[in-house]
Amino acid sequence: MTEHPFVHLPATLQGVPFLSGLGGQVLDEVVKGSVLHEYEPGDEVVTEGAEGEAFYVLLRGRMDVMRGGVKVGEIGGRGETIGELNLFDHAPRAATVVATERSFCLRVGREALDGLDGEQRAAYQAALYAYMVELLVERLRATNERVAELERQLRG
Repeated sequence: MTEHPFVHLPATLQGVPFLSGLGGQVLDEVVKGSVLHEYEPGDEVVTEGAEGEAFYVLLRGRMDVMRGGVKVGEIGGRGETIGELNLFDHAPRAATVVATERSFCLRVGREALDGLDGEQRAAYQAALYAYMVELLVERLRATNERVAELERQLRG
């Protein structure tokens, strides 16, 4: 993994679902407090069981999600987030995420909020919570579909 210094990225990030909800000045401050990471195939972004102090926004690339050494999913959409649940529950990482091709992520740590005033912090948190609700609803629907399919298979 290679860290790249701050580069003015907000125009690029406006298309990222979570970050597009932030105003220009708030986005600038969040990016200033963040770091661009470059991953080569095989590099771990997060490790199952590790403590987390940040989440990651995928800007380019593909990654595998592993639990207990078994692949359980893939991440490949621009703007998808990695490790975002840790912002809410501070639990150890639930999975390992490994780059499968050269990938770029924006690491957004808790320190990204340091440059925000009260109003900007509120805007950041509102955008984050709105994004999280959408993400969790999507995941719940997918889980419900998988459970229903398993029930059909067991009955059939």
